[in-house]
Amino acid sequence: MNSCPICHSENHHLAVTCRRCGSFLQARIENLDLFTTLGHLIEAPSRTFHSIAIARHKNYVFLLSAVVGWPIVFSFFWLIHAGEYASSSLNLLIAGIATGPAVGLVVVSFVAFLLVMISKIIKMRISFYNSFALIAYSGTPIIYLFIFVFPVIFLTFGIYFFTLNPSPAFLRPFSFWMLMAVYYGLSAWALVLFLVGIKVMSGARWSSSLLVWGITCLTAGGVIYGLLHRVVAR
Repeated sequence: MNSCPICHSENHHLAVTCRRCGSFLQARIENLDLFTTLGHLIEAPSRTFHSIAIARHKNYVFLLSAVVGWPIVFSFFWLIHAGEYASSSLNLLIAGIATGPAVGLVVVSFVAFLLVMISKIIKMRISFYNSFALIAYSGTPIIYLFIFVFPVIFLTFGIYFFTLNPSPAFLRPFSFWMLMAVYYGLSAWALVLFLVGIKVMSGARWSSSLLVWGITCLTAGGVIYGLLHRVVAR
């Protein structure tokens, strides 16, 4: 809770003005600068998520969500070995670019809704707007993955990265495992940012935040795995 220095009323830790006397409790943030915010996520994630939470206009969340969809789609293509069904790497690339933004918005919205529901069960308080912004900005490492890693993957393996016959690990094992190390490292970083964001925006203890984070990740992962299994089965 945030105690008002004027009337000493207790307020939510993200409140900008006192609910009783209207005094300012912390600096008001109207807009977020995209590149400044992304840079600060690396230097000071807790402080940056706090700024995101109290910002009146959470700029660029829809843009970030749409961009996150691209690495999600291409990861999906890799998991289902979509290269075995595509006629060329160009067709695969066009399909991923065309469907990525819509997939990103749907996935971020779904996980945000899931986070809000699970938080309520655990007696934590996170708004859907903050949850959406939290997930969008937590996806920053995944965006780096798409910008810096996927071009290298396409140039190195082409359509064979998305096949099992032959496997990319067999074609160029050193390059494949190096790229996979970067891939999983950036994905792990995104998950850590997600946890830190939950802690900051909920104001709860680390134990409660970790519980909500774990349940949300497992539930979202289970749903995605189920959908993936159905697609592969067909």
